[in-house]
Amino acid sequence: WLVDNINLRKHNDIEYGVWEYHFPWKIYDLEPSWVSGMAQGVGLQVLVRAYKLTQKQKYLEVARKALNAFFIEVKDRGVTYKENDREWWYEEYASPYSKKSMVLNGMEHSLIGIHEYYIFTGDQKAKALFDKGIRSLIKNINNYDAGWWTYYDALGSFANLKYHNININLTKKLFEITQNQTLKHYVDR
Repeated sequence: WLVDNINLRKHNDIEYGVWEYHFPWKIYDLEPSWVSGMAQGVGLQVLVRAYKLTQKQKYLEVARKALNAFFIEVKDRGVTYKENDREWWYEEYASPYSKKSMVLNGMEHSLIGIHEYYIFTGDQKAKALFDKGIRSLIKNINNYDAGWWTYYDALGSFANLKYHNININLTKKLFEITQNQTLKHYVDR
């Protein structure tokens, strides 16, 4: 399904692929069709695992195109907010016309997918994307600390219990990958 349903696009010299959502999501003013950094990251994980099981090259080819979506800014129909050259945020609910929600679990799922792709392929573009994203997460993670709970997004929406636990577990996973003490601080809180 991921291979057959990726939508190929081109921005400047970058060919990239995205999976589109064809329903509105009013909370963030999303109208069809919109894309998701989280879907891109999880898609990378699935495609790498499909390649490992089958050795079919098509899975890695589609994964490379999906990875390229992280180089494209939301305003250009990609999934990234480029805060500067060193810090990029990967948006879960991405559309040039939507609210800038900066959902914590969406960013963290994106990073974990990019990291798994990098570990398997050794692709230095993926390593650079991971590094830019992790710097952005570390810089912004304090914005998700309500003092006694976590926020779901940068708009101040409280995470429900399910997403609160997801936020903790994903931050813990990223601490295990990076050993960054800022991430550990927020896991412990």
